[in-house]
Amino acid sequence: MNKSRSNFTSSNTDNRANINRTTPKLPWQDVVVPSGYDITQNGVFKVPLKKDDAPQVRLTQAPVWVVGVIRDYANEHWSLEVNWLTPDGQLSQILIPLSNIASQNLGDDLKQLASKGLFIYDPKATRDYLAASLDLLNLPKSRGMHKVGFAPATLLDGRLTQCFVLPQETIYANPSQILEPVRLLPHAMSSAQSGYFPSGTLEDWRNYIEETRSNPLQTFAICTALAGPLLTPSQTENGGFHFFGTSSRGKTLSLQLACTVFGSGMAPNQDAKFPTLLNSWQATDNALEVIANTFSDTILVLDEYGLRTDARSPIYKLIEGRGKARMNGSGSLDERMAWSLLMLSSGEIPIHCMSNSMGRNSIQQGQMIRMIDIPIDSLSPSGDAEQAERLKYACGQYFGTAGPAFIRMLLTHFKGDAKAMQEFIVQERDALHEQLCEECQNQGFTLHPHHKRTVRRFALVALAGSWAAEDILPHSEDEVFSAVVTVLTSWLRNQAFESLEDRVADLMRDYVMRFRGQMLVSSIPLSQQRQPLDCHGILHKNLVLFTPNQLQKAGNGLDERIMAATLDKANILHRNEDQLKCRFVNANLRINSRLYAIKLNRLFDESILKGVLELQACGPKRRPRD
Repeated sequence: MNKSRSNFTSSNTDNRANINRTTPKLPWQDVVVPSGYDITQNGVFKVPLKKDDAPQVRLTQAPVWVVGVIRDYANEHWSLEVNWLTPDGQLSQILIPLSNIASQNLGDDLKQLASKGLFIYDPKATRDYLAASLDLLNLPKSRGMHKVGFAPATLLDGRLTQCFVLPQETIYANPSQILEPVRLLPHAMSSAQSGYFPSGTLEDWRNYIEETRSNPLQTFAICTALAGPLLTPSQTENGGFHFFGTSSRGKTLSLQLACTVFGSGMAPNQDAKFPTLLNSWQATDNALEVIANTFSDTILVLDEYGLRTDARSPIYKLIEGRGKARMNGSGSLDERMAWSLLMLSSGEIPIHCMSNSMGRNSIQQGQMIRMIDIPIDSLSPSGDAEQAERLKYACGQYFGTAGPAFIRMLLTHFKGDAKAMQEFIVQERDALHEQLCEECQNQGFTLHPHHKRTVRRFALVALAGSWAAEDILPHSEDEVFSAVVTVLTSWLRNQAFESLEDRVADLMRDYVMRFRGQMLVSSIPLSQQRQPLDCHGILHKNLVLFTPNQLQKAGNGLDERIMAATLDKANILHRNEDQLKCRFVNANLRINSRLYAIKLNRLFDESILKGVLELQACGPKRRPRD
């Protein structure tokens, strides 16, 4: 870009007129302030309206002025956009909720200003100054969003267009046609967003990303980060990928490279004070909810899953996409956080193994295909240590340019038309999904429905990478597709290829054998049985009977209707002619209800079945009272 040099002079002559003409205007000089106040380079002053009034009072240590107001699309969450000049001469901005100004509760806002270099001498008078600024005429208005990601924006002609809100900027297809700017609201901002900023140029980033072209895991991680913004328009459910394997295989480095798409990829142990997008699993559930909301529509990167040592795994709560409902101080419900999330995680063991070992939150099949365990030992063998260190260093030097460039390319191509973008992304993702499934089948894999559903997420990564190839990524489309196929086949080699019928039958056998001692027996009066605290079913002759909830537990989270239909197809379910449930009437247990009936002789061979039936013959006796 050619830069104009019209403001520069080659003359060394001390010409006062020229100096005055070229001196830049101070940012607050044209600002209209409320009556009774004045702004100078030394701060804001309350000035007397009459000569006999009290002398002027200094409110702030530096110039502070209101530049606009912001509210969301429901015309709520109104806030003031406040500018000030830091002691080192940098223009800065903060959003202050009107609710804080109205309630005179500026404590947190004043602390934030002080931490950024602005000292308030008189908080109450400063609050009055900000409140008085609301009366200024033609105060610009903008719209606020509750999270990062795609958002509507109003054009000059009144039509809506699509934009993308990031903590540091908002990306538009055509910025000059926007009627009202769009940005994040104050409550949607968090310290986790500090890593969202660019450093260096896109070309600087491409130069070292060039070294990843031969590494399928690193290429896949970068393309996954680019796929984050495609999750919502592609109507793909929340989820992600978990890289597991032995140490020194490049798991963390791959995650760092993914971080550089939208911000800093520096490892925290390189400089703990430097902001980074590389987060750790070692955080509270509430903190992870805030972090998830922070990374909506981009990429959430969480390292070292094994650091979670408590008995609760929050990963599937994050995948659900909604935070907890919480009450505020007034007794009403706060707005629940919601997010659209693509995740990358790492650890030395698979997530589903860790979750199952924690007991209370064992993994469900539907969750396994949303957070996909990728074994990486064959994908990223021990390699050049010098190259790894070079890439780690670069992750903290040049970053944050590829993601915004990719989003800008999307919005420009579709001219901000959300519907056209969604339809095309779904169409292209589905085409790549078919192509990937065909490639896997050509390699000898038999894909069951849950495998094909998982491949759809790989297709989204392939789509993002192929669109970014050559213009944003240094990779070619073929290199991107090859990397995705390599990672996909690594996952498939780690899968148990059994039909849904076989898997459901295995789950049912395991459940009956594990909990047969905690089931009621229909042939024994209830008063003579030791009643379990949590009944897991009823043994009745050569059947085991389940309520819908018990059947779903037996299926490890599979929907009871899917379980019943699958068992019926395998001739394991005893049913009425027209219904999957049977009417069960039993005086001993005082039951008259419709239950699912499972044929034990279809689940077990004779030797095992005999042991199960013997349990009915003797039955668990109720302990006598002392």
